[in-house]
Amino acid sequence: MRLVGLALGRYIPRSSPLHRLDAGIKLVGAFCLATASLCSSRLDLQLLQGVVLLAAFLLARLPARLLLRALRGAAWLLAFVALANLGWAAVSGGWTREQNPAEFGVLLARLLDLVLLSVLFTATTVPVDLARGLDRLLGPLRRLRLPVHELGFLLVLALSFIPIFLAEARSLVAAHRTKMGGSRWRWWHRLQAVVPLAVPLFLSVLRRADELAVALDARCFVPGRPRTAFVPPRHGRAEGTCLALCLLVLLASVWLRR
Repeated sequence: MRLVGLALGRYIPRSSPLHRLDAGIKLVGAFCLATASLCSSRLDLQLLQGVVLLAAFLLARLPARLLLRALRGAAWLLAFVALANLGWAAVSGGWTREQNPAEFGVLLARLLDLVLLSVLFTATTVPVDLARGLDRLLGPLRRLRLPVHELGFLLVLALSFIPIFLAEARSLVAAHRTKMGGSRWRWWHRLQAVVPLAVPLFLSVLRRADELAVALDARCFVPGRPRTAFVPPRHGRAEGTCLALCLLVLLASVWLRR
């Protein structure tokens, strides 16, 4: 499968233990790891979680280009955080008690871990299975009349259409750049091309939304109705081991918070 410049939101089909895990269990495990990363304020724990995520990348047999694209996509965020913290330290005359180089390193490692976790989760989980897993996890909230099924359906649409919209945006940019001339494609030309590119992209979004509505109506789709699943929920030894490891990481991060 050819990668099209986006790491987050793209499913990569592989035959690996992570791909075969139940989507609901992976969702709970990802939530535990994200909470552990946010709760931990130690650099060694953040780096250890990064090593665990890199090992999970290898276990999932994901292409190295996906990891490189994820790191490149997060580079601007890390650079912005670094410049903001360094600039504040320069303006204030030095690091404060709450803001020191160690906390700054923890912040960068935390952001990197969250990016790697999100890319790993979306690359190993089919959006439809993710919606079913979310529907099962939030099932008890139906008694409170919450639209659980609609939330899962919106999640599937959001994850499925991100790569499509990115591909269309790239096509529009390539066409506009060809019309302008590659030698004259400078940053001010990019600013001037925002409106000519945003209008056709917005129209494309409306067209695809209309086509999706027609397709759902043709298939007699009714929100909230019970639906069958192609992949049944799995709760075997692998799911139990994955959930136990994620809970162990969360408890260790909370216990060793300081």
